[in-house]
Amino acid sequence: MTMKSVFTHLAAFILGILTLPIILIIIVGIAPDTIPNLIESAIVSNISRDRGVAGLKKAKTEGERFYALGEAAKQAFEKADYTNAKAYALELATLTPKYKEIGIMEMRSKIRM
Repeated sequence: MTMKSVFTHLAAFILGILTLPIILIIIVGIAPDTIPNLIESAIVSNISRDRGVAGLKKAKTEGERFYALGEAAKQAFEKADYTNAKAYALELATLTPKYKEIGIMEMRSKIRM
C-alpha cells in the first residue's frame, strides 16, 4: 500500500466521521419525528416477532388470538405452509369487523387485561 493510498483512505475516514453528525442534524431538523418513529417501529417489530404462531399457542382470549393471527399467517406463508396461512388469514378476515372500530392502543390495552 502506497503512502498516497493510505492518506486517501484516512481522508475518506475522517470525512465520513465529520459528515455523520451534520447529516443527523439535518435529518432531525427536517423531520424531528423521524427518530422516535424509527425507535417505535423497531419496538413494534420485536413485539410482532414474539406473536405469530407462538402467540396463537399462548392466546387465551379472542383478542389475543386476533392480535397474533396476521403475523401467524405471514410466518406460515414464509414457511410454505399455505394451508395454515390461508386458515389464519381467513380467521383474521372474519374477526376484523369485530375489532375495526377499536384503536390499536385501545386494543392492546384490552388484550393485556
